[in-house]
Amino acid sequence: MQAQLQEKPGAAVEQENALTIRRVSDLTGVPPHTLRFWERVMPHVLKPQRTAGGQRRYDRQAVECVLEIKRLSEVHGYSLAAIGRRLKAEVAFSSPPPSVSREVDIRSDLIDSIVLEITALLKERLLRFLQYSPSENEQEQTSYEP
Repeated sequence: MQAQLQEKPGAAVEQENALTIRRVSDLTGVPPHTLRFWERVMPHVLKPQRTAGGQRRYDRQAVECVLEIKRLSEVHGYSLAAIGRRLKAEVAFSSPPPSVSREVDIRSDLIDSIVLEITALLKERLLRFLQYSPSENEQEQTSYEP
């Protein structure tokens, strides 16, 4: 996400990994009730972790997501539905499912082995070509005279 964390004046930066909804509200300028609403309408995009007591805890990625939602809404005028679709697509493309990653690894290994085989064949043929010396009869037939 492109947005950077920017605090409101007077708010102290915490170095914790998990921030409360109030702290996220202070950092981003988005009211807590709006954060809860965004979480309800875009659960696939904004899903803070929960404590054992059910309180929300936001990590840095969630805070950056909040800032991106705010930017897309305020600066670009996107609807929440459009923001949800856009960010869902970004999330989907940013981390492929493990099965896709395994398939990519398998195919990459296969391609690497094919490239090695082709390289070995080309080297072998090049060596044969360089060691080849045509007979005198062949040299006369292949020589070029203007």
